[in-house]
Amino acid sequence: MRGKLSAALLCGRDGGGVNKLGLKIILCITFLFFNLLTGAESPVSEKQKQINNIEYNETLKYKRIFLRKPPYPLIPSHSQLEYDNHGNQTIERDTSSSPARGNSYVYDNELQQFVTQETKWGGSITLTTTHQIGYGSAFGVPTTTTDPNGNKSYFEYDNFGRLIRTSSDTDVGTLTTASYSYDSSFPLSAKTTFVTGTGDPDFVSRTYTDGMGRNIYTVKSASNGNFAITGRLVYDGTGKVVRKGQSSWASSGEIDRFVLHLEEKNPTSFEYDPIGRIKKTILPLAVGETSPVVVTTAYNSAFETTETHSSGTSKRTVKNASGEVLYVEDFASDGNSAKIGFCYDIAGNRIKKSDLNDGTPLSCPQSSVLSPLNTKDVSGRNQTYWSYDAFGKLKAQSDPDLGVSSYNYNAFGDLTSTTNAKGVTTTFTYDGVGRILTKNIPEGNIEYTYDSFSGSENALGRLVRIEDSNQNKTFSYDKLGRVKKKRE
Repeated sequence: MRGKLSAALLCGRDGGGVNKLGLKIILCITFLFFNLLTGAESPVSEKQKQINNIEYNETLKYKRIFLRKPPYPLIPSHSQLEYDNHGNQTIERDTSSSPARGNSYVYDNELQQFVTQETKWGGSITLTTTHQIGYGSAFGVPTTTTDPNGNKSYFEYDNFGRLIRTSSDTDVGTLTTASYSYDSSFPLSAKTTFVTGTGDPDFVSRTYTDGMGRNIYTVKSASNGNFAITGRLVYDGTGKVVRKGQSSWASSGEIDRFVLHLEEKNPTSFEYDPIGRIKKTILPLAVGETSPVVVTTAYNSAFETTETHSSGTSKRTVKNASGEVLYVEDFASDGNSAKIGFCYDIAGNRIKKSDLNDGTPLSCPQSSVLSPLNTKDVSGRNQTYWSYDAFGKLKAQSDPDLGVSSYNYNAFGDLTSTTNAKGVTTTFTYDGVGRILTKNIPEGNIEYTYDSFSGSENALGRLVRIEDSNQNKTFSYDKLGRVKKKRE
């Protein structure tokens, strides 16, 4: 549709001359016929990426998304969206296959804008989570959340709407799982305490920030009772990091008190060019060395950079306008070099990798005519190929070491089979919400069970059994969703 729109806009621009107008009419007709016959974007509006086209029905109740990678035909991903009278999305339904799967949402009665219930469904499976919304200082955020098993989590906020405590139902009652505190003295800091619920010390961390909200460092408790501090960050006047220290041990007092370190431990320093790009990186001085390693970055063009190490090695990297790496060339200190090149399709998927050390220029195959990957490369140039379907999912790859492998998917995009270089095929099946049910391999089948099984607690939405010809594992969970029992 965008290709046709671009052509139509081009038709509407009158250059004023008879010859120019005639040429434009011819171009318009050519572009429109190109769209009608191939279903591809016109050359004027073609983009170097996968294109989504959305068609809404007359009442704006659902949409169909078409994924297109020219010159492949349109392949629909049927996604239907429904809305209420307030404009809230109430249903997201994927009808790419049967049974359909999706999510539905219910909103609060007061303002009709905050989600109070969300349900994931597919076939006969329904998993519902509910929320109670608060309208106090923390306006519009959940105060209580109930999971599909009926277990609740509670959230408390201070007068500024900041989270200060979370609690959850457990097997021994409702317990605090985490608490949060905030210090307004400079530098600003926030402390998090995760309660272990056992005899072990609680896990504590505090992050200090400057007046701009940028992190300075974080202090964390360690399992042995000590404390660790992340590398301190130092910023210049424009907000760029100019020094970054290494992590190290800290004193216990630093968890509640900011300690001004006169210098960072083994810092890495950065220098920038006038437009904010790193031009020099100075690494910490290594043990036994007399001078630090310095990495200098030269920007040869908008798409080419060269990194030069003080040790004498360097690396040249070339990218395209989309930021995808096309070439990487490494130079050793003795003058030897090695070069590798990459190719991409119009959607940005990498389709080829090749060594270029023999002087042969890189040849990129057209993604539209990429031949089936049936054999591995034996040219000695370490060439790897990839091919994709119209949704950008990997269909096949040819590796000089691993050989050829292929992949297949169902209409929802779930992987249904994979075949390796030895011809061994593994197949997969899924339930209504996309969870794997069986994995079939030559040695036998592996079956997965969810939501309910004899002796399993708090099982809704969770794996409860794995069974194959050699073993049978079952799982039971506590109210926090942690595995409580495992039987083999």
